[in-house]
Amino acid sequence: MTEVDAQPLRFPQHLVTIGSDALRAMAGSTRSLKLAVVLSDDGFEVARAPWSPVRDGRFASMASSAQALGEALVHELSLGSGDAMIVQASGGAMIQMRVPGNPFVIAAHFGEGESLGTALAAVRITAQSLATALAHASTDIDPAPTERGTT
Repeated sequence: MTEVDAQPLRFPQHLVTIGSDALRAMAGSTRSLKLAVVLSDDGFEVARAPWSPVRDGRFASMASSAQALGEALVHELSLGSGDAMIVQASGGAMIQMRVPGNPFVIAAHFGEGESLGTALAAVRITAQSLATALAHASTDIDPAPTERGTT
């Protein structure tokens, strides 16, 4: 069973594939990526790396809430547009970045072995790469969740 086959039919398969490919490329370019997720604005997981069939939705949901809070703070303080959010802790860092021009966010957890600059650059490159891939993909991508068997 592949990642795309196991993914619930919440998003179009080509969107899951594009997101998975982007995250795998990021994982290959960093030393300490623990988890990376492409998530929708409404907190649903589109793709993840490393892939796992076990998903409870908590990480994507919390990351979506944190993104909304960060963007609200940026708006409240009139700081322009929010680009990235960083949470740095003793055990590593969590970096979130909006995929330019899309209703998706990349949330990535890096362990202690990655410099913050390297991790931030990896997420930024991945967000840009994902935006480019989405722009070249089918123009009928509907980011709204759908139920299996419905149109």
